[in-house]
Amino acid sequence: MMNIFLSVLVPLLIGVATVLIAVIQLQIANKQRAHDLQISNERREQDLRAAATLQQDLVLAAYIEQMSDLMLRSGFTINDTTVANICRAKTLTAIRQLDPKRKTYLIRFLYEARMIRHNQPHIDLSDAVLDNIDLSAKYTPMEWAAFEASRTTEAYRTSLSEVFFKRVSLNHATFTNLYINHSSFQEASLIGANFTGSLFSSVSFVRAILQNSSFRDAKNTIAIDFKSADLFGSDISDKLLLDAISIEDAILPNGTRGVQPNLVAYGDAESPDCETNASIPSAWHVEQISSNVTLSVASYLAAPSVTYPANVQIHSGRCFYVVRGREGQVMMRQTIRAPTRYIAYSKNISLTFLLVCAPVATVGRGQASIQLYIEQIDNKGMSLANYTRKYTALTSSVRVVQWHPQVDRFIITLVFNRFSAPLNANNTDSDIFIYCDNIYFTAVPDRREE
Repeated sequence: MMNIFLSVLVPLLIGVATVLIAVIQLQIANKQRAHDLQISNERREQDLRAAATLQQDLVLAAYIEQMSDLMLRSGFTINDTTVANICRAKTLTAIRQLDPKRKTYLIRFLYEARMIRHNQPHIDLSDAVLDNIDLSAKYTPMEWAAFEASRTTEAYRTSLSEVFFKRVSLNHATFTNLYINHSSFQEASLIGANFTGSLFSSVSFVRAILQNSSFRDAKNTIAIDFKSADLFGSDISDKLLLDAISIEDAILPNGTRGVQPNLVAYGDAESPDCETNASIPSAWHVEQISSNVTLSVASYLAAPSVTYPANVQIHSGRCFYVVRGREGQVMMRQTIRAPTRYIAYSKNISLTFLLVCAPVATVGRGQASIQLYIEQIDNKGMSLANYTRKYTALTSSVRVVQWHPQVDRFIITLVFNRFSAPLNANNTDSDIFIYCDNIYFTAVPDRREE
């Protein structure tokens, strides 16, 4: 019986062992095939990357060679429309085939060849996609220590001068620790761009998209322009914004709209105690031409019954200036130093004066007026230009002649006149014959299309 059992069991065990060995061998073969396939795919990817790298190197080398040959030809000029179109086509075609690293090499080549320089003949790069390029300055540890110690203009070992990136896509591009001067990024897309540690001088970001960009530790020497730029979510200091020649209509990091700073101190009569203190702020010089007419500060709450001119939008502030009296004149004057940040663009700057200022409605037509004088003075006290306007009704925005290149300061003068006694002497509000609020004077860069 035992012999019969063993005679059956042994072949069965041999069969099971054979099956197990076959299964194990199959698994080993599958793993080997998978490993071989992985190695094959990796080699294929490496070959593809090598081929792509070689292809991009060839594209870049061919571009540089062709452009060099073109530029070295006798009589070459980018002013020629045909030549300019050929250069643009070749450049954009090459850019589309390159990765960010080689795009950086291409831009550096054009920059060194002075082919993308501002205010001179250049290749039009508009609509080029240069996302993620890195033009930042490179420092050795010793150089970085010296740079960090001074950060003067001379300390910046790498500069980006007169570069022209208008309407170029530069999302997530890097421009760190550079001295960027006389350059244009107008209408460029610079989402997530990095300008950390850079120094700016005469740089335009007009209508540029700078969302979530970084200007950490960046500084401005003169004339950085953020007019109509989108700075939402960007890391930028208040000082850099205040030093700008314009943040007009820009979207600021917190989502609010930028306005040009008012050069007039206390133009809106607001002060911490204006509701209880009727004194004119010391920034204004007041001259009482007629003793029976006075100028003071009043609060909207304290003078609720004043009859304002029809259709006047009363501002949300607490206080305003009032002129009281039956007949005569009083004057308020303020001297304003010309901000140095506008000097570089003084030939392209206009002056805007806006104020909500008018005779109150209880004063008869023609019985009161406001005269505005704006005088531009040089550093020797000589008058350079004058502007005068007379108002007998609600004022409106005034565009003044462009400021004089040699202006050192402005003198703003408002003269309030009343020519006759009020028609209704019993009217309790008749002693207030003029009110004035939100006196606003600013400089507005008039950048031409570049």
